[in-house]
Amino acid sequence: MASANITHSSSAPSERALLLKRRARFMRHHPTASEYRLWLVLSGSKLGVPFRRQVVIGDFIADFCCKKLKLIVEVDGGYHEHRVRLDAARVRKLQRAGYAVVVVSHEAVMARLESVAKCVWAAVEARR
Repeated sequence: MASANITHSSSAPSERALLLKRRARFMRHHPTASEYRLWLVLSGSKLGVPFRRQVVIGDFIADFCCKKLKLIVEVDGGYHEHRVRLDAARVRKLQRAGYAVVVVSHEAVMARLESVAKCVWAAVEARR
C-alpha cells in the first residue's frame, strides 16, 4: 500500500493523485499470486458486499476495499517485513479515517485461504 495522508481536496487531481491512480491500475492488472487468489474469494460480492481491488484512498492504495462498509483487506508479503512501523502508521491513519483494516499474510492466503475468507467474513459481519 502506498503511503501519505488521507485528505481529499476539491481541486484538480495532483500529480501524486494521478501517479497513485496509474499505479493502482497497473497493480490491478498485475496482482501477486496471493492477491489473485484472495480476489477469487472477494470478487462478485461473494461475501455479500462488493469489494474492489487496488483502490486509492487518499494517499494510499488499498489491496481490497469495500467502500460501503469502509473495510480494507491488505495482503502483506515479504516486502512488508521491512515496513512494519510504516505499515502500522498507515493502518492507524486509515482507522482514524473510519476504516477497519484486516491484514493477512501472503503465506496465510496461499496455505489457508478458507481461514482467511472466514476472517474477512467476520470483519464484514462486524461492520454491517
